[in-house]
Amino acid sequence: MLSPTAARGAIEFGITDEDFYDVKSAALFRVLKHLMDEGKPLDFVIVMEEIDTAAFPAADYVVEVYNFCSSGTNWKYYCEVL
Repeated sequence: MLSPTAARGAIEFGITDEDFYDVKSAALFRVLKHLMDEGKPLDFVIVMEEIDTAAFPAADYVVEVYNFCSSGTNWKYYCEVL
């Protein structure tokens, strides 16, 4: 989730928030893309701060994703799945 290489790769691959069937995943993707567009690093604290200011509907979901997806190593495979 917080791998800048994976996030940039997914965006270059053509992934958009519309590719996610889960609304929370789509919202999280928009937050990550916004941070990247602003030139901010993708770390847990900055993402959570942005989520607080963006009135993200489920901050606990971010913690769950962060704990589940500890690595961005397989980002190309995940993009192909989407």
